[in-house]
Amino acid sequence: MSSDKIKTLLDSGRAAMNRGDWQESLAKFQEIRDIEESPEILELLGWSAWWLNNPTVAFEALEKAYQMFCDLKEALGAGRTAVWLARARLEFRGEHAVASGWLQRARTHLEGHEDTPEFGWLLLFEGNRALMGKKDTTSARRIARQCIVLGKTLGEPDIEMWGRAIDGMALVIEGDIAAGIRQAEGAGWRSRP
Repeated sequence: MSSDKIKTLLDSGRAAMNRGDWQESLAKFQEIRDIEESPEILELLGWSAWWLNNPTVAFEALEKAYQMFCDLKEALGAGRTAVWLARARLEFRGEHAVASGWLQRARTHLEGHEDTPEFGWLLLFEGNRALMGKKDTTSARRIARQCIVLGKTLGEPDIEMWGRAIDGMALVIEGDIAAGIRQAEGAGWRSRP
C-alpha cells in the first residue's frame, strides 16, 4: 500500500479523534498498524481503545509502542507512553504499585527533557496523585505551579489549565475556597453566574 494511502488513513483517524469518534479512529489506526506498524500508530491506537474503555487493546498497543520507542531510543516517546501506561494501570485496574513503576520509567526517560510537554504531563499526573491519592496539598500545589509555568513557557494551554485546576482544588481542600475558585476560573472553569 502506498504512503499516500497511509497518510489518508492517518489523517482520517486523527480527524475522528478530534471529533471524539473513537470507534472510527480505532478502526483507521488498526488498518494502518496491519500495513505498517510504528510506535506512533500503536500509541494512537492505544488512546482510541482507552476512550472506548477497552483496556485489553489499550494496554497491548501502548506497551508495544513503549517497547518500540525504547528500541528506537526515542526518550520522549518512551516517557510519554510510560506516563499514559501509569495512568491506565491506575484508572482501569487500580494498580498503584504498577503505576508507580511506570511513572519511575517515565521520569528516567524524561531526565534532561524537563522543558517538554511530555515532562509537563508527567508532572500533572504526579500532582494529581499527590492531591487525590495522598491528600498532600503542599506537594500538589508545588507541582501545579511548575505545570502552570511550564505550560505558559511552552505555549501548551492544556498543561497550564490542568496545573491551575490542581492548584485550585488543593486550595479548596485547604479551606481557601475563594482563592481555589479564582484559580479554577483561571483554568477555564466557571462557577454559576
